Amino acid sequence: MVIICVPVVPCFSLSIESVRICNDSVERVQFLVEFADTFEGRQKGLSNRDSIGENEGMLFDFLEEKRPKIWMKDTRFSLDLIFAREDGIIVYVEPRVPPFSHKIFQPEMNVRFLLEVNGGIASFHNILKGDRLVIGNDSCFK
Repeated sequence: MVIICVPVVPCFSLSIESVRICNDSVERVQFLVEFADTFEGRQKGLSNRDSIGENEGMLFDFLEEKRPKIWMKDTRFSLDLIFAREDGIIVYVEPRVPPFSHKIFQPEMNVRFLLEVNGGIASFHNILKGDRLVIGNDSCFK
């Protein structure tokens, strides 16, 4: 568990989860992610950090399907934004979002999850729309 305290934001904890990206025949990659499922966790995100590990990231759970608005105002490194529906199906990938960007990114459809990983990882692992995001120990293959 990670505890984060910032002078203007109350302390909150982020649990660590395993997330895999799969399609019908292959597991593309596995990430160790911080799970942001509180308002404070989603608000802070990965801002004001210098980096994350190669197979690390942050998974945002919006608790219901919606069209979230995301920006990179205080994020110091490029990210890939991977949006998925409640059933885990990836519906949108925004690659290599530049650091410190004030541009608003919003998927065209409702999503439940956003996985943020280092910029370029989605392309490197060939993560595509239609792949499935699997949280925890659930099987990639049904």
